[in-house]
Amino acid sequence: METDRKRIKEKKGVQHVISAQLPINEEQRLAALERYHLLDTMPESSLDDFTMLAAHICQTPIALISLVDAHRQWFKSKVGITAPETPRDIAFCAHAILEKEIFEIPDALEDSRFADNPLVTKDPKIRFYAGAPLQTPEGQAIGTLCVIDRLPRTLTPEQQTALQALARQVINQMEFRKHIASRIKKENFFHSIIEAAPSGMLMIDHQGSIILANRLLTQQFGYGQEELLEQPIEVLVPGRFRDQHPAHRTSFFQTPTPRQMGSGRDLYGLRKDGSEFPVEIGLNPVTTDEGTFVLASVIDITARKRQAEQQKRLSNRLLLATQSANIGIWEWNITQNELTWDSQMHALYGLPPDSKQVPYATWANALHGEDREAAEDALQKALRGERDFNTEFRVIWPDKSVHFIKGSALVDRNSKGEAIRMIGVNWDITKERNAEEVLQIHLNELQRSNQELEDFASIASHDLQEPLRKIQAFGDRLKGKWAETLGPQGLDYLERMQNAAGRMQTLITDLLSFSRVTSKANPFVQVDLAKVANEVVSDLEVRITQVGGKVEVDDLPIIEAEPTQMRQLFQNLIGNAMKFHKKDEPPLVKIQSHYVNGQNSIASQNRWISLTVSDNGIGFDEKYVKKIFSIFQRLHSHSEYEGTGVGLAICQKIVTRHKGEITAKSTLGKGTSFIITLPTVQGKDKKLA
Repeated sequence: METDRKRIKEKKGVQHVISAQLPINEEQRLAALERYHLLDTMPESSLDDFTMLAAHICQTPIALISLVDAHRQWFKSKVGITAPETPRDIAFCAHAILEKEIFEIPDALEDSRFADNPLVTKDPKIRFYAGAPLQTPEGQAIGTLCVIDRLPRTLTPEQQTALQALARQVINQMEFRKHIASRIKKENFFHSIIEAAPSGMLMIDHQGSIILANRLLTQQFGYGQEELLEQPIEVLVPGRFRDQHPAHRTSFFQTPTPRQMGSGRDLYGLRKDGSEFPVEIGLNPVTTDEGTFVLASVIDITARKRQAEQQKRLSNRLLLATQSANIGIWEWNITQNELTWDSQMHALYGLPPDSKQVPYATWANALHGEDREAAEDALQKALRGERDFNTEFRVIWPDKSVHFIKGSALVDRNSKGEAIRMIGVNWDITKERNAEEVLQIHLNELQRSNQELEDFASIASHDLQEPLRKIQAFGDRLKGKWAETLGPQGLDYLERMQNAAGRMQTLITDLLSFSRVTSKANPFVQVDLAKVANEVVSDLEVRITQVGGKVEVDDLPIIEAEPTQMRQLFQNLIGNAMKFHKKDEPPLVKIQSHYVNGQNSIASQNRWISLTVSDNGIGFDEKYVKKIFSIFQRLHSHSEYEGTGVGLAICQKIVTRHKGEITAKSTLGKGTSFIITLPTVQGKDKKLA
């Protein structure tokens, strides 16, 4: 290939990478891509099947589902490569999205746009490329389904047809995924509102089948929560009322308006065990694209029937429950411009519970001036269907106090897609916001304190180590000049003094290393653990040779980590094995890894790995497994084995900083295995110490 590229340069002159032009609808295209919520998500088998099938049909070693973002192309699914993304300015797919049909490059080295492209001259050394644009139903090309080969070639007409068909199916799968995710989110939110209601709630369809019942209602009627689903509503109606009930239901669907059922007469519900209890029922029509449903609230009024005092106590209990939950429920009938608040909504806004019907201006005027525009804008966007209503804002009570409110709501629409109703909840988050401010103050104070400690440690380390160095230096002079004068006993005392000073200096150094795991931490980057481990083995070569040891390093993955700390981790564990080895057996260290779910592939996209560093040394009793990771904890005396008892504490601190865990398994006299579990990706806070 290198000869071919040289020949082309001699023929055409040195070329430069030619980046694709931006589509004329780039802003709309990026917005369409964002709506799928696919970027930087985990692999999905439903999409991986398409890349495997494309590679098989087109007989190529590489196939990708590539999403072209503003500055990169990111691979949602891939076969044959491990890289998660490449820059957009060198991406073949950036050219492919400009086309309506397949974009095919038979030989990249013969194409002036790509001959010098690093994807061609370096890994993965592309020679052949064919990409079918992923066109959304609105006509936006958000990426490609592409196949790649390291040899020049062309697709057959049948392969081209198949690749285009697969691309259409990829978009269909993405559309299905987006639709399901949106629907689940809305349904879950609606269900959460129903579950939060202070009364039994159920919903029925036009045929009278129960399609939703909250926990409180099933408890009232003595059923399990799933038992009532798809049952006719008549199973909850006493026999003496059952024959007339279908006619009442039909009448309601003919004129579906909110109403109290059974005005002027007593209503009863029928429990599963056959017993009856008095109820109060409120009906509300809920109109969706799937038709009109009835949302009914059912209140057990047994206590009200018994005596007025019990009614009052029950009312107080319900009020207390609502106040404890601190949740207010509201409903806005948009067509009639009627805003309904429950009593807790009034309490959340510092208003007396005088009327459930409140004007829109009551809410708007209560908003803090700095939040009014954003809150009303969020409401209007929800009505237009641009986003869900899920926001925070401040309200000013009549007493001028400021309170933080969290608001969420769902919009009901008619068959034309017009917003006709909003139902939502509010709750007070003032305490949480105040707590966050207090927490931030404490965090700032902690950072200041940590900085002072770091400054102190730096000064103290210098001031402490300087006299120790003098002790050792003057001790060496005493040995060199007055060894005969000191005599054997004096030399022994001097040797002990220097050894103590050396141990003290090592201890100070180890303590500084321990403190700097977080205070001097660097950002996380991609780290090849195998490379780091082998470099540590090379650094320790003299020590390993002295004890006749051996270190075996298996294939290890690439993870997000801090290189220096990974080096320190391996160095401490390997160094321990060289130190705590048997007198009659050369030390042997093995470093192995596997993914937590058992997939032992270096190219795997699994998020957690397990590293094992095992040796054949002296081992220890496992009852001390927690003790060995504590600072200054030693299982042997200084006379037996050197060290300060800080090394394993540093290892634990490094692993903890990387959001992992470390433990050990050991048998006395039979060696030790240190097991380290680490995430392969550190997440959004990977630059934090």
